[in-house]
Amino acid sequence: MKGFLATVSIVTGALLAAGCATHKYVRNTTAPIQAKVDQVGDQTNKNSQEIDDTKKQVQQVDEKAQSGISAAQERASTADQHAATADQHANDALNKANQAGQSADQANHGLDSLRQVVANIDDYKLQTSATVPFKFNQFTLTADAKQDLDKLAGEIKSNKRYFIAVEGFTDNIGAKQYNEAL
Repeated sequence: MKGFLATVSIVTGALLAAGCATHKYVRNTTAPIQAKVDQVGDQTNKNSQEIDDTKKQVQQVDEKAQSGISAAQERASTADQHAATADQHANDALNKANQAGQSADQANHGLDSLRQVVANIDDYKLQTSATVPFKFNQFTLTADAKQDLDKLAGEIKSNKRYFIAVEGFTDNIGAKQYNEAL
């Protein structure tokens, strides 16, 4: 058993010696890799920080854009309201202008009618006439003569702007002074 123990000790020593050599080899081999991994880790941390900074900047830009969009929408809404008000005022002005035009047309029509009346004021036209004779040597009318005058008055009653011309004369029998008094 001593031999076995010696063999196990030698094998264990060789393994330990080989393990130490392997461990040193692994450490020497992995040291540059670890340095690269550390460098990549540092770069990753730096990139993560830059990404976070970029996200914050994007968020700030987005907030400013949203604020600008809201302000633009508010201004557009206000402009729409002003445009609607202006449109209403324009429609009101158009209606008033149309009413004024109609009033002017009516005034012109009335003025034309008045001009026609004034132009025709001296243009008298005989509409009807009646001859009412007096009896010889009399200045009173007979019942038939009065009826003829009433008929004449009834015919012209509905007319506007008229006048009645009464002409009288005597025959040439008798003295001039007597005929004028008659």
